[in-house]
Amino acid sequence: MSKENIEDMIFKDLIKSETRFLEIIGIKEELTKCLNKELEVIPNKTLHPDLVFDTKEGKLIHIEFQSTYNLNENYRRFAAYNGLLSLTYNKNVETTIIYTCNTKNIKKELKLGSITFKPNIITYKNKNSDELFKKIDQKIKNKKEITDYDYLELISTIFMSGTTTKKERIHKIIDINAKYNNDEKLKLNTIKTIINFSKKFFNKKDYEEIRNIMTIKLETERIYDNGIKKGKKKEN
Repeated sequence: MSKENIEDMIFKDLIKSETRFLEIIGIKEELTKCLNKELEVIPNKTLHPDLVFDTKEGKLIHIEFQSTYNLNENYRRFAAYNGLLSLTYNKNVETTIIYTCNTKNIKKELKLGSITFKPNIITYKNKNSDELFKKIDQKIKNKKEITDYDYLELISTIFMSGTTTKKERIHKIIDINAKYNNDEKLKLNTIKTIINFSKKFFNKKDYEEIRNIMTIKLETERIYDNGIKKGKKKEN
């Protein structure tokens, strides 16, 4: 499996486990549940959309992840998903395609006879991780709270372009999470996400390095916090 395909798989898993990632990519509808993705076309023949969510307002959100660009083949297949989903659930379907590859000049629609398939297009590699880290660094400098949404955005930098490597970005996220995240549940969720990503994407040596750095950072911050608490008790 190529690294691009692995990125697609990981991004898909992230959104399934943390649907607030959808806010980052511009999908703000209130979701009610993740639907069964198997669509039977003819006996013994099924199609498998990547992610399908039902929403409170009654429409379906259909998301596809693509590491390659093949307009004719992909769009015809996704249009078929839309038709079958609409027929199965008797609801309108809105499709979003997330490209994790460096793709330019993507066509936003494909005419299929009397039907025009026009999905929402998101090209994640065109987003700049440097700009996001700069924004977070500015919040830290101004002593503003790093929110749960900020941490989701930070994790999403793994799929963006930028002047740093994926491993360098992960190191930066680990550092910010250890030093500035005061929400223990959020801190653990961020750690879990980083570990899952690293385990799937990096080789064993890099993965162990990331785990070790994370452990050291967290232990250092724990010792520091305990020292601060003991100091305050002595003052009182």
